[in-house]
Amino acid sequence: MIFTEKYCVGLGDLGQNGKITNKAVLKMFEDTAGFHSDSVDNGVAKIDENGTAWVIMSWKLKILDRPEYGARLTVQTWSRSMERAHAYRDFRLIDEKGNVRAVASSKWSVIDINSRKIA
Repeated sequence: MIFTEKYCVGLGDLGQNGKITNKAVLKMFEDTAGFHSDSVDNGVAKIDENGTAWVIMSWKLKILDRPEYGARLTVQTWSRSMERAHAYRDFRLIDEKGNVRAVASSKWSVIDINSRKIA
């Protein structure tokens, strides 16, 4: 299942060159992953109830073309696989014309919030 979320590039997303920063792209991707988890009842609102939380272990980001201020974007994300204690999630950043502007893969783990160990 591909989950999507809409964004608009704001002032806080820009670097000195007037284009979106890696940090802003990763924030959009992380937020979208959180919203996806919320939609399947395993997100931030359930941390206390479940006693677990998702933690990003690593990112691989490739910027193909940096959007500028005001660009209307769509983030797509989907879970790829689960191996032992890690889950893998992929992302695409797409502009209004359907052009892919960035892609990423990430590795996540679920931690026990009390012991702070991988669950």
